[in-house]
Amino acid sequence: MHASLFPLLLIAIFMSNAAPGTALADDQSDCASAEPKMSIKSCTRIIERDQVSGHLSGPELSKAHNKRGRAYEKLGARRKALADYKRAVSLDQKNVQALSDLGNHWRSRGKLEKALMNINRALALEPNFAEAYLNRGKLHSRKGAYDKAFADFDKALTLDPKMSEAFSHRGMAFYNKRQFDNALADFSAALAINPNAAAVYKHRALIYLKLGKNRKAIRDFDKSIALDPLKYLVHLFRGETYLKIGEFDKAIIDFTSTLALSINSAADGAAYGLRGRAYRKKGLLLQAAIDLERALGKARTYTDEDYILAAQAWKDAGKPQRGLRHAKTATSLYPKSAKAWETLGSLQEALGKTDEAIKAYRKALALDPKHEAGRDHLKRLDALP
Repeated sequence: MHASLFPLLLIAIFMSNAAPGTALADDQSDCASAEPKMSIKSCTRIIERDQVSGHLSGPELSKAHNKRGRAYEKLGARRKALADYKRAVSLDQKNVQALSDLGNHWRSRGKLEKALMNINRALALEPNFAEAYLNRGKLHSRKGAYDKAFADFDKALTLDPKMSEAFSHRGMAFYNKRQFDNALADFSAALAINPNAAAVYKHRALIYLKLGKNRKAIRDFDKSIALDPLKYLVHLFRGETYLKIGEFDKAIIDFTSTLALSINSAADGAAYGLRGRAYRKKGLLLQAAIDLERALGKARTYTDEDYILAAQAWKDAGKPQRGLRHAKTATSLYPKSAKAWETLGSLQEALGKTDEAIKAYRKALALDPKHEAGRDHLKRLDALP
């Protein structure tokens, strides 16, 4: 009986000795996972286990903190990410990945001098570190130093010709410089390497819009939404493109999706305003008026046209009294807008206030002697000056 137990005892002893190493190897593998929650759990186990055993060297522990920081960054836990990046650098002053990631983090928070200092430290230690050149290029782009940005993106791509992110960020720099053909080429190169980059499809779609290629833009917006359906701005942009080409039902669907997904008041204002225009094009006048008025309560900035459209929409919907206040607001905020005064006149005329309407039309004509609508109103009323 004792003899039969002996092999089991050997196996138990072997497993007790092997398990910690196996667990560490598994955690080290999962710590580097692209799935952030798995990475955080595994890196945390490595860090906590070392607090008890103290077996890991500074550089090994530094890597675990940095990988966990990158995972926190993906989840938007920026304070935790920063704490891990700092800890990683303190544990290993030569961890170039941690220095570069810390610099990139500072860049994203607008701390550009801190960002540059850390990235330069990484490059001083490792002059052929492609990712550090990418991060420094992004920093230069943010500062508007595009020549320096291009040099860094070019260097990153020389070192790593398959770095899709370098192509996409160089494409954004070209976009900001209004070099749209170059931007289009870079976004296409990025997508050839990584066809699952939702943001890059969006960027390329915006280029197509600039080039007047609306159908191509819509196809790229479609791909971006298929990969990441919760990005409300992509729905907004695609809806605006549908509105531009006269596909009003599809535009309305996209603007409605924007409003369902958005957490941004300015985006809500734009979606209401654009959906109101689409409703108006379809002859749905009451829905148009309601949306155009809602837009005024959401948008952060307005133009005279926003108030004018809301006023006209209520007039078209048969409720000029409700539109009158928007016309009055337009003339108050934009007293030099001939169109605002002409709109006020049309609302007053619809309410039977002919004398006040004539005054408003004359004000429009005085501001712009070539304002045909104001002149036509006055001619019809036999009130030309």
